[in-house]
Amino acid sequence: MLALLVLILGVWIALPGCGPARCTSARIATVKDWHNSWLMSLPGVTGVGIGECGMAPCIKVYVKQTSLEGARRIPTQLDGCKVDIEETGPFQIQSP
Repeated sequence: MLALLVLILGVWIALPGCGPARCTSARIATVKDWHNSWLMSLPGVTGVGIGECGMAPCIKVYVKQTSLEGARRIPTQLDGCKVDIEETGPFQIQSP
């Protein structure tokens, strides 16, 4: 069973576009664009962008308030690319 798990993990990492090492800035942008509408439709999400998580690019999902229920709806990865949740509070339009 363990050998099968190791084999599956090895194939997943070797596939083009999969695994953390394969998430270049260009790939992150494509993945973000593909999932943007769905992410923005989730309750509490105020924005979606691209940022850095450690030294690697990642998808940033900005939320009004961090909650356990909201965090369950947002995956930790999308198409093999890391997703990071950041609490921003509500955005407000300010007059000049």
